[in-house]
Amino acid sequence: MEEVKNVTISISNRAFNIDLDLQDEELIEIIFFALREYVKRCSSIQVKTSHVTSLSHSIKVVSRLISSTEQMDKWRAETKQMISMIRKARIH
Repeated sequence: MEEVKNVTISISNRAFNIDLDLQDEELIEIIFFALREYVKRCSSIQVKTSHVTSLSHSIKVVSRLISSTEQMDKWRAETKQMISMIRKARIH
């Protein structure tokens, strides 16, 4: 039997949020693929990425407009690198 994945959905007046475990690489890849297809077929997206910086424990927010699959691929690679760094920091 396959492992059950934890997915948390939060719905408010303004947003539909999906929280996934950082260990769920396959599920995260599927989300990236869906966003890439949306940019390719439909429209640009405004992405806001936030994370806690390890040195100051403050929240850093980066916002960017993604209007092409190339930009999406770059953002995906940057995000995957950030996830990898966070995973390594949690181990130590």
